[in-house]
Amino acid sequence: MIKTVLFDVDDTLYDCQQPFNRAVHDVFCGKYDQEIDRIYRRSRYWTDLKFTEYCAGKISTEDYYCLRNQNAFADFGISITREEALAVMNHYKEYQKKITMSATIREMLCRLRERNIFTGVISNGVAEAQWRKIETLGIPDYIQRENIIVSGDVGVSKPDPAIYGIACRRFGVAPGTVWYAGDNYTNDVVAAARAGLHTIWFNRKHFDLPENEIRPDCIVYSEEELCSLLLRETGI
Repeated sequence: MIKTVLFDVDDTLYDCQQPFNRAVHDVFCGKYDQEIDRIYRRSRYWTDLKFTEYCAGKISTEDYYCLRNQNAFADFGISITREEALAVMNHYKEYQKKITMSATIREMLCRLRERNIFTGVISNGVAEAQWRKIETLGIPDYIQRENIIVSGDVGVSKPDPAIYGIACRRFGVAPGTVWYAGDNYTNDVVAAARAGLHTIWFNRKHFDLPENEIRPDCIVYSEEELCSLLLRETGI
């Protein structure tokens, strides 16, 4: 029976493709709406890759925001200017002010709390921006602030397994008793497993399972599946 559950935020506790879609639609007047799903997938890849460079001090904050968008479009033969890439990010930031967790996710967190299941968060991101999203989503209404770890605050980011060790020590739990749910195979499955945690791959975008020796303990494809799994395995 699961007693401790930790979550990723982006594309786990909410679908961050929605503000991205709206931002791209606004900047390019709907020109790339047909390709938006593919572009979004690549934007997540470049977000993770460039975040590693950003954390290492190799690129500036503006370059981080710019390059991940330019590269995502370039992967499909679409050239956008730096100004357009930054415009997408500015619109994206505005739409992120309106993000919400779904009723399914809210109910899941509420029921986990009611049954005294320990819940927490481990999320990559620039501290100020990530906490802004956390507050907008209302996550502290369900998960105590001291149980929320943002990589920008601790100086270690996924896929470094050390961030999971930091979380386990802070929360006073043994890695082998913890389940971690996240959308990113490398950051949330491989890294967490290497830290000794059990893993739930929330494969919201239906990516193929990579050829790798590490496999998630569970795979779910929708918020409803994630909710059903956790409520069942926590004995609720």
